[in-house]
Amino acid sequence: MTKNVIQIRMPERLAKDIERLVKKGLYKNRTEVVIDAVRHFLGSEKKSDIALLIERQLMGKSEKTGYSKKELNELWDKVRQGEAWKKRFGESPDEVMATLRARR
Repeated sequence: MTKNVIQIRMPERLAKDIERLVKKGLYKNRTEVVIDAVRHFLGSEKKSDIALLIERQLMGKSEKTGYSKKELNELWDKVRQGEAWKKRFGESPDEVMATLRARR
């Protein structure tokens, strides 16, 4: 895939927010943050309901659902133990993060 270089200027607050995401380990570098933000802004990725739930949970935005905490934990355990999950994301946290960072 051909990649283009685009130079941008942004408010310092946004640059610090980007750097904070990289330091938390959610992205490898600032470029990945910007690419992901642009991809989401342009709507090139339609997110499933489960993807939206995961995103909200990762961002610390818990939401009211019809599930108890115990039921959600049981559901996540089933998802993580499933072969489809392992095949798509891997088994270790590092494999999962690498897969999520590489999504295109």
